[in-house]
Amino acid sequence: MGSFRYEALTTEGKTVSGIAEGDVARHVRLDLRAQGLTPLSVEALARSQRRWSGGLSTAHWRKEISSARLSIMTRQFATLIRAGLPVDEALSALTEQTDDARARAVFATLRSRVREGLPLGKALAGFPRTFPEIYLRLVETGEQSGRLDDVLDRLADYMENRQALQQKVVLAMVYPALLTTVAILVVSGLLVTVVPQVTRVFQNTGQVLPLSTRILISTSAFLRGHPLPWLAVLVLLPIAAVRWG
Repeated sequence: MGSFRYEALTTEGKTVSGIAEGDVARHVRLDLRAQGLTPLSVEALARSQRRWSGGLSTAHWRKEISSARLSIMTRQFATLIRAGLPVDEALSALTEQTDDARARAVFATLRSRVREGLPLGKALAGFPRTFPEIYLRLVETGEQSGRLDDVLDRLADYMENRQALQQKVVLAMVYPALLTTVAILVVSGLLVTVVPQVTRVFQNTGQVLPLSTRILISTSAFLRGHPLPWLAVLVLLPIAAVRWG
């Protein structure tokens, strides 16, 4: 039995989509009709994943599950395993509970691979952009030791702590980035408004100006002549500092 992504029409004419289990696509269509739905398309999940990823395998998906969602689903996974559910049934429950299409597709594929006899750790390896190396190794260790629920709980703790640390780092970067931006704005304002007035005074005296003063005047003239690039830099600089800092 495999997983299929479907799109169908309700009796009210609304389009709905989801993931259903079946031996072949024809069986899924029959089940949908029995539910009062009119099938529009039914595709094997692996095929629809290749379409989403531009023809690449799941290992090269550009999109991935967010860290916050993955930590929540990992915690739920641990709870289901601790309650005594087999791995494939726990994955099925996670697939049905989530409202995120990408997460639903990933966990449905994991469920199918586990039902085919693949260990969970090996199944996770098909999604390297979603599950990091430490996630795979710890899950494999949990499977071998029979403590998968404890390992998943620790993974959820690790991801939550990591996310909290990242948020603190971002907040710590915001203040200095804001101060830097304000300082650049003030200096730019002085160069654009004040320096030209002082320059006219120097021009009237006819004196030879020091090199530093000439550089300052040239910078002021350049800013007044090319304002748009500098405005773009002022906007993008704090954003880049927070994003990659």
